[in-house]
Parts: sequence; structure tokens; C-alpha cells
Amino acid sequence: MEIYVIQTGLTEGELTLDAIDEFKKAEHIVLHTDRCGAADWLRKNGYSFSSLDSIYEEAEDFDEHIDMAVEKILSIEAETVHYLVIDLDDETVRALAESGHTLHFIGQKTRGGLTAFSKGAYLTVSATDAQNACISSLNDTFIIEIDSRALAADVKLLLMDKYPDESDVYFLKNNTVTKIPLTDLDRMDAYDHTACCFVPAVRDLMKLERYDFSHLLMLTKRLRDPVSGCPWDKEQTHKSLKRDALEEAYELQDAIEKDDEFGLIEELGDVLFAVALQIQIGIEHGEFSEIDVITGVVQKMISRHSHVFGCDTVSNMDGLFNLWDDRKKAEKGFSTTGDEMDAVALALPALLRASKILKRAEKADKSFLPAPESCGAFDASSLGENLFKQVAWARANGIDAEKALEDAVNRFIQAYKTTHSM
Repeated sequence: MEIYVIQTGLTEGELTLDAIDEFKKAEHIVLHTDRCGAADWLRKNGYSFSSLDSIYEEAEDFDEHIDMAVEKILSIEAETVHYLVIDLDDETVRALAESGHTLHFIGQKTRGGLTAFSKGAYLTVSATDAQNACISSLNDTFIIEIDSRALAADVKLLLMDKYPDESDVYFLKNNTVTKIPLTDLDRMDAYDHTACCFVPAVRDLMKLERYDFSHLLMLTKRLRDPVSGCPWDKEQTHKSLKRDALEEAYELQDAIEKDDEFGLIEELGDVLFAVALQIQIGIEHGEFSEIDVITGVVQKMISRHSHVFGCDTVSNMDGLFNLWDDRKKAEKGFSTTGDEMDAVALALPALLRASKILKRAEKADKSFLPAPESCGAFDASSLGENLFKQVAWARANGIDAEKALEDAVNRFIQAYKTTHSM
């Protein structure tokens, strides 16, 4: 059976000449509802038709109404049926297409016939602009103006990066819609400016082959679902995940040091998961969302790169670093070097933190720096050996070398702040 779906609009004046021409050829005309101008026009001009209005009373809910409407249309014993709807964005049209029968669209906006397959909002984009569009498998996507096979091939590759390769695609050309797998998008008979396709959203993570950050957030939400989530993930808090975040950062550094490309991809993913999990906890507690996190870092980078996004200029790397520090001080409201020292993360390894604290002190007051002592070291290798021996001595005497250095750094900061506050 071939089904001609005709968009009628609400009034007689909205009927198109193409629609009227189709009425002249129609054997069976079925209206979704006769409460429209098309029904009045058909009566005036002596055309017989039936409607599905009785189903509104018989069906218990909207889903049953759709099923009954499709069943009634498909039960008609005819090679062609003309089905009239007020708008092509009709749920019964989508259900008819999913039944596997060939549909032809007639009306003011035949492209709109494809949108009947959408179950919510959808993205519409020209095939030539598709590369610049934010296409996601989480959304229905409507691609218009696929005017060549080469362009269809480009669109197919783009969509296959977002949707499963065998996703159902509804292809429309010459007012006829055909259901095809995504892999066949560039294998149709012909293309021109009227050709377009509709790709329904795929929101089931298990059916996807590639993912983006939105999918990662969906995953963390699922893992922390109070009823069906993972017991470990559900128990985590911002604080309980501190060590995990640090470990992932170290493993990322290790992959970089080893020039391990695949390891780098894996560890970057682990870091992203740690971020997504923290974001999900923030969302659940009403603290912040991914938009807050991303907005914060984008705004900060724009501010810190005022030589790129603003009017500042730099002539060398020293000037660049000074500009960065000045912008950071302004953002954080630092008024003293002591403020800058306090902002150095306490969680940093003690040696790295000590180096950063000394750098800040050196810029402000070199005279306050402790006198350097080589302790027998004369190059990086011998320094490393000395440090290693100091750690061994600390262990032998029951001293936590890391904690000892942390305490020394804290004492230095306190002394500096006390001296410079007088």
C-alpha cells in the first residue's frame, strides 16, 4: 500500500493546488478529523471520504488512539490511500512510516513530513552547514538540502560519528519518504535541493558506539541513581573523591612521560570521569552544574588571555607571565604576597609547593629567602641523591619527610606574613 499524506491546514484557504490535484486521483480519502476546512471543501465538491473522529471516543488514551488510527488506515483494501492531516507533524504519520509502508507527502511544507518522526525538539541544519552544527545523538536531527551524492557522503560520515552506523534514517525526495540505514545515505538514486533526511535520537547508552561529554554526564547520573545505581558511586562525596582525582592526574602525567598515546586517551578519559562525577554530586546537592563549571573556566581563560581577547599586548614570555599574574591577582583580589602564598594549593607535593612559595617570595623580597645550601650537591643528579638519602634518613628515624617539608613551608609563609605586616 502507498499512502499519500496530505497537509490540509485548518481552513479551506490553506489547501494547496497540489492537494486538490491529488483529491481528483484519490480512491480512498481518510481524514484524521473532519473538523477542518478540507472536510467542508470535499463536501462542497462532491468527494466522498471517511474520518477517524470516532476513534477519539473509543480509545482510552492517546497511544491507543494512534494505534487504532494506523490499524484502520492499513485495513483499507486498496493500493493507494490519501490520508489528510491538519499538519504533517502528526503522531499518526510517524506511526504509519514506522509500519514500513511508502509515504508520499503533499502540502505547504512537505519537508515537515519528516518531523512527524520526532518525539520532541529537533535540530534543523543545511547539509552544507552540518559540519558547524552541534549535532548529538541525544537529539533528533533534520538535515535539509542534500543536493549531491558527495554531500550526502560527507553528511553520512558526520552522522556516523554521532549515531550508530545502522541507525534508521528517513530520507525524503520528491515528496516520498524512504526508511534506510544510515550507511545507505549516500547510496540513493538521486539528490537535489529538495532531498533531506531525518535521524531520530538515540539516547540508550548501550546502543551507541561513540560518546560526547553529555553522554558522560548521563552515565554518572545513572551510576548515582538512588534505586538502580552502583553502590560505590552512590556513596561518593566531593571529599571522598579527592584522592581518586589526584591519582588520575598522576596516571595522566605518567602516560605523557611515557609518550603513550593510547594511555593518554585512557587517562584523559579517567580525569574527565572524575570531573563528571564531581559535577553530578554538585547537581544533586543544588551546588552547581556543568554549565557553571564550564562557564567559570571559559570566563577565566578569556580574562587571563587579555592579549588574545582584549587590548593588552606582550612582547615576550616574561611579559606574558607577568600579565597572567596581574590578571590572576585582580581576579582573586590579592593585595599582598602573603595572599598569593596562601592561594598555593595545600594538596601539592611538598617539593612543588616549596618551589612555588619561594618563587613568590623572590619576586617580592629576595632578602627574605633562606640562604641556599648545597649540602654537597653540585648538579641535578647529586641533588637527587642527597634528597633520596634525606628521605631514607627520615624513614629510619620515624619522620614523615613530606610532612616535615610541608611544616617548614608553612612556617616560612607565616614568618613572611608576620614580618611584612608590620
